Amino acid sequence: MKRPIVCSLLVGVLLAQASIGPARAQAPVAASPERDPSRGAAPEAYRIGPEDVLQISVWKNNDLTRQVLVRPDGKISMPLLNDVQAAGLTPLEYGSDIGGSIRVPAVFCGVYGHRPSETAMPRSGQFPMPPMPNAAVVMGVQGPLARSADDLELALDVAAGAEVGEDIAWQITIPPARRDRLADFRVAVLPAIDWVPVDVEIAAALENLAARLSRLGCQVKTAQPEGLTDHRQQYALYLTLLAAVTSSRVPAEQRRARLEVMRTRDDEWSAAFQRGIESGAPDYIAWFGQREQYRAAWRAFFREWDVLLAPAFIAPAYPHWDKPCPNTPASIRKTLDVNGTPVLEELGLFCAALATLAGQPATAFPAGRTRGGLPIGLQAIGPYLEDRTPIRFTALAARELGGFVRPPRYEGD
Repeated sequence: MKRPIVCSLLVGVLLAQASIGPARAQAPVAASPERDPSRGAAPEAYRIGPEDVLQISVWKNNDLTRQVLVRPDGKISMPLLNDVQAAGLTPLEYGSDIGGSIRVPAVFCGVYGHRPSETAMPRSGQFPMPPMPNAAVVMGVQGPLARSADDLELALDVAAGAEVGEDIAWQITIPPARRDRLADFRVAVLPAIDWVPVDVEIAAALENLAARLSRLGCQVKTAQPEGLTDHRQQYALYLTLLAAVTSSRVPAEQRRARLEVMRTRDDEWSAAFQRGIESGAPDYIAWFGQREQYRAAWRAFFREWDVLLAPAFIAPAYPHWDKPCPNTPASIRKTLDVNGTPVLEELGLFCAALATLAGQPATAFPAGRTRGGLPIGLQAIGPYLEDRTPIRFTALAARELGGFVRPPRYEGD
């Protein structure tokens, strides 16, 4: 009989698995059918199998919190979810991030999330994307979420490696963090952007963190890479590449439908999306050239600085809504209340774009709570392929200033 393991899962993870089904176990994130398990894939010992025991913890719902046995068919049964595939998955799973889908959930939930450098982990194998590598697809990565920065680093160590095919000769050795002491870090803080409103409590958390770091001995200054200026051009380029990448997998008829939806809104960001949908391969190559200029600017910036602190989203967590996919004329006009003013929800992508366009690593981390009790989170953007530097910074900051805090009345592990 197989020795049982016990792991804690969140109901949100189970819901995601239930919607994906058995194929998720066949195509784990950041893996490929050709990938050699000895080169960065999660060890087999971590994979859930029949007869394993899982501890399911559902926040504020003792009736659903329970231990379940993985059946011989690899599934478990849960109220509300029915049968859920478990075998083949791991207690440690990864998300994807091209528009903040690691960092935003992390800060909304008061935990940590790491968007790796663009080539620090293999990007093929992400379900339901095609399993083979595609060098033309940029910006999107897979990465971990965890309750501590130390666990982020462990997860990175497990999965970091070259892409399938390249791993025959290429090896990735992510260098040690630049600093061992928090006081030794050189910390830049993103200046306020006049056309990007940020919730006042998030802005205050960023300002307070900078002040506390300065008192602890860090070199702290408001700064950003040269060439970003007011950020409009780099943000527009990000939206254009985002639209090109995400539209490439849909039929031409659906691309035309997406284009017509975006044309119902007349602004520079809609125009950027439209360029990405309707332009051709020569334009795409030209956009790559523009992207390289920003990558060079970040390299120069991190010769002087170790991390750049910035908001991870423009507002705290807000009520969920069933966003249609693909978008509709109404959904692309969805707004959030930011400091009493309606702001396009889409503008929250600006915070993600900061690191994503140039492929920089970025670690989202807790930074307190709002007056209403919601988590506040920020991100530490680091130098390319030096992922341990922003992760280590957030780990050291947590020891001095506090990190993950359990939600009130949460009694799980």
